[in-house]
Amino acid sequence: MSANNNCDLSDKVAINNDYAIENRYTDNVLYVTDENYLNDTFSNIDEAVRAVCYGAYHYGDDYVWLNAYGNLESGNVKSELPLVEADEMAEYYIENYTYIDHIDAMDEFVDACEYGFDEEDEEEDD
Repeated sequence: MSANNNCDLSDKVAINNDYAIENRYTDNVLYVTDENYLNDTFSNIDEAVRAVCYGAYHYGDDYVWLNAYGNLESGNVKSELPLVEADEMAEYYIENYTYIDHIDAMDEFVDACEYGFDEEDEEEDD
């Protein structure tokens, strides 16, 4: 079981985004879909319309990102999001913990990365 499984989706996105920004993985930075996102991201309506038409964007989804072509994609669940693999992030964050100590679930994530969690240990703790 991955350490990242102990986090809720919003914490996974926060952990992912800090890692993606720090390592310049711009295609993996996720944003919360809100009414200002399109205005803040695109300088004119033509750019926004093109990005929506050529992407896989759904207005009702919780998260949105720009793909490698500058088109919008969106999703609601972990399997739809371009999250960086937890194991890749774990190694980096164990060495660079101060970058992400502001994220609420980070202590548990780092502990799980360092010491490992398995489902039997979690059940015993309940």
